[in-house]
Amino acid sequence: MKLILTTIFACFLLFQVHAEEENPKLTAAENAFTLKEYQNAINLYTELIESKEIADCSYIFFKRGYSYYHLTNYKAAKADFEIALEVSPDNKNYNFIKGGVFWLYGRIYSKKNQSSKAVDMYLKAKEYIQSSDLYSTLGYQENKLKKYKDALAHLDIAIAIDKKNAYAFNNRALTYLKLGDFEKARQDINTSKLLNDKNPYVYKHSALIYIELKQYDLACTELQKAKELDYASFGNEGDKNEVDQLIEKYCK
Repeated sequence: MKLILTTIFACFLLFQVHAEEENPKLTAAENAFTLKEYQNAINLYTELIESKEIADCSYIFFKRGYSYYHLTNYKAAKADFEIALEVSPDNKNYNFIKGGVFWLYGRIYSKKNQSSKAVDMYLKAKEYIQSSDLYSTLGYQENKLKKYKDALAHLDIAIAIDKKNAYAFNNRALTYLKLGDFEKARQDINTSKLLNDKNPYVYKHSALIYIELKQYDLACTELQKAKELDYASFGNEGDKNEVDQLIEKYCK
């Protein structure tokens, strides 16, 4: 889901700028990244790597790989991530880099609808970073694998870390739905909408509750709202057609 990056990406802004040291070239590259000028950022990170001005470039490779990720050049991103993973434990950004690489590997697998591999990467990421967004995304992918008890545990952690994480409430609503607890699912949907009413996934999950209750008119209203919020391009490419498929099945 885009959280991620949407959140992801805006992704919840999981990764903040952690400069290895004061360096004008690095500052320029970071500014370009923050402005989402990813190709410019790549060029600047590359110049910095080639200049050999910074002894340990693990962070630079991570950020260049992250830039490639945003441009969906996953092959180049993975090449940089592999170098970044060689970061020394003495590097002050060691946990940030290791956790960030595994998080983004998970995002790549998620976008390819490879939930099992995504979960493996997220579990590795949480060994290095503790983020509400990370636990929320982990829970979402565990839902897709029907690991509902694991999903519920991780989504509870996500909400404990950040009680304003709308995506965590939305993902936990899906877990409760799958466990047959429609009342708790509806409570989490309502909380998620109050925190962020622009997430198309919350309307899809709301519709799924109504479908289970055979309240199809209400379900179709929610599905139409998800479609209006551009569900197809919002999150995971692997489920981009789901809302249209549900409309075709229940609303025609």
